[in-house]
Amino acid sequence: MKREFFLNGNKIYSENTFFREITITISPDFKWKYGYNYAILREILEGDYGLLDCNEPCIIRWQRFKISASKMEEVLLFKLVSVFDELANVELILE
Repeated sequence: MKREFFLNGNKIYSENTFFREITITISPDFKWKYGYNYAILREILEGDYGLLDCNEPCIIRWQRFKISASKMEEVLLFKLVSVFDELANVELILE
């Protein structure tokens, strides 16, 4: 059975708030020494940097996605969602 994690769309309205919410959810002890970036995000989602084991299958449910989407540019949303599409171990569900 895949582990499930939940992102709160009420708290995601920018790139920074997305990174903050995903960090709190998946890797609460991780420190972003050099700022937020997509390469590190992929590594966190692949595992071994927090609550996920290496390549552990999981489901991430972005709850209230429409609220986030209404506050963010379409290009940014596409970029964020694309990260999840690149990973075989992560299933993103937009709710």
